[in-house]
Amino acid sequence: LNNIGRVHVQKDRFDDALEYYEEALSIRRERLGRDSLDYAATAFNAGQSLHQRGELDRALELYREFLRVAQLRFAGTDHRDVAVVLSGIAQIHQERGEHTEALALYERSLKAGRAALGEYHSEVAMLLNRIGNFHFERDDLDAALRCYQEGLEIERRVLDADHPNIVVTLSNLGEIHRQRSEWDDAFKMYKEALELQRRRLGENHPDVASTLNTLGLIHDQKGDSCAALKCLQDALLLRRAALGNDHLDVSATLTYVGTILYRRNVLGVAMDLFSESLRIRRSALGPDHRDVAFT
Repeated sequence: LNNIGRVHVQKDRFDDALEYYEEALSIRRERLGRDSLDYAATAFNAGQSLHQRGELDRALELYREFLRVAQLRFAGTDHRDVAVVLSGIAQIHQERGEHTEALALYERSLKAGRAALGEYHSEVAMLLNRIGNFHFERDDLDAALRCYQEGLEIERRVLDADHPNIVVTLSNLGEIHRQRSEWDDAFKMYKEALELQRRRLGENHPDVASTLNTLGLIHDQKGDSCAALKCLQDALLLRRAALGNDHLDVSATLTYVGTILYRRNVLGVAMDLFSESLRIRRSALGPDHRDVAFT
């Protein structure tokens, strides 16, 4: 039952997964008792499915049940599984807007992860990135930057050079620099992310298009409209091919290209691009959406 639930999770079928996890949880509670690690593991799995479904109260209850057993069985808090569940509990508090509780739990999670795994481990880097995301969402860019930089240093030591986690962290760093109008630093981060994406994913992947789109916006902010237009046009071609002509990401890039052409007084082409963007947004979002009005 537990394994079938895990397969459903891999396929993003959380309702189906939860059905199997809850049946397994009931059996393990009855047969093994509430202090069993197998019972606790299933409680954690069920909690994750509930978390994905947005049922935060029930998810938190099961995460705490796992934490209780883990602390009992592992004789303390310095264990990888304790770090993982503390991070999950922190995420729930973050989603509830309980920021003080969330940050304290993230810090406990990081401490447990470092004690259990050592400083240079991919899961420690992942925890640092989660804490960075927490600070970023609260507009504490300095704290987020420190976390991402520390996470990137670890990832470069322990992961393959083109690992997807490195790409994510580079993009996170690039976005912080972009938010702070540090265009050269932002360009450097996104440029490296693009090179790694092309190496791992190929030239025609939607993620490559997304990074090209962002690089185009950075070029535009730096005042290089020619380079901006080249990146955005490349992104548009990739997005049309990968996502289809009616995707909202295509609409976004059409608007960016149209804006540059409008500033260059290429009004006929700009109008065509804005009109196509408007058609996509009306179809996808409805006539009264704010993005329709913006277009």
